[in-house]
Amino acid sequence: MTELFPTVRTLVLMGAFLLSLTGLAQTDSVATTTCHQADGRTYRGRVTHNGIMEGNTELSFRDGACHLRVGRGWGFSPGQYACEQESGGMRVTSRLESRSQGHLNVDVLLLDGTVDGHFDWEKPGQHALRFDLSGRIQEDPTVP
Repeated sequence: MTELFPTVRTLVLMGAFLLSLTGLAQTDSVATTTCHQADGRTYRGRVTHNGIMEGNTELSFRDGACHLRVGRGWGFSPGQYACEQESGGMRVTSRLESRSQGHLNVDVLLLDGTVDGHFDWEKPGQHALRFDLSGRIQEDPTVP
């Protein structure tokens, strides 16, 4: 498996990004509830930072948890997700945690087989970094 973000610069940027995620997973303007409505869905997409392509990743939902492939390499555990119907789609928020790397706050809109949003990386002592994520649902070839 190739490293998605192999450079030290990227690690520093992701650390700052995670710091910005704290508190973004839920806002006063959007009521959220823990749900399983996105379970079974997997999206593949591109990750950018400040408009620069950083790589590809996979975002999936299983057993009430949000999984972000790019975060696994740094020890981010899947996190419960909350959702709310919005703009004809579903807004999903989640917080993934790592003991050494801080938090990843995920905020995406699932609409018509697409995913569009961001994840913020907050790491103690560093500025938060925002990464944009956009992609399409991955069809399961085992489902007719």
